Amino acid sequence: STKLKARPRKVIITVKNCGGTPLGYRFKFPSDNKVKEELWADPGEPSVRRYEKSIIENNIFQIKPKTATLQPGEVRDIELIYSPISLTKGESRNEVHKLKVVFQIENGKSLVFNLKGTTLGPNEGLLTVKKNDYFLPQAKIGLL
Repeated sequence: STKLKARPRKVIITVKNCGGTPLGYRFKFPSDNKVKEELWADPGEPSVRRYEKSIIENNIFQIKPKTATLQPGEVRDIELIYSPISLTKGESRNEVHKLKVVFQIENGKSLVFNLKGTTLGPNEGLLTVKKNDYFLPQAKIGLL
């Protein structure tokens, strides 16, 4: 099977440590939580696991940097990169890729990012802009 590949698309998220102590974070992909399962355990839907594994193995979604520590007042840009690669045989249009990624703050709360991308044909276009800026309310993430 031939995999069609197009130019990667990037979205930049800017985060700032508004607190008074260093803040560590990491993005966790589904494959980061692999634990050896007992023989009797139900591993879930095989088609969903294969789909996520294929997306991760083909680097369809990437996050850079995946982990970091921000000092008080420090600002950092995080790149979310989508590489629209067709995973199906032949030429595929409008193939949708979805992946849930967890943004985990050390000793604090987590936030789920639902990443979604769609492959398009050479002369097709798709535009969806929901909002350019998202401001999350300040929240205490725990005590040291």
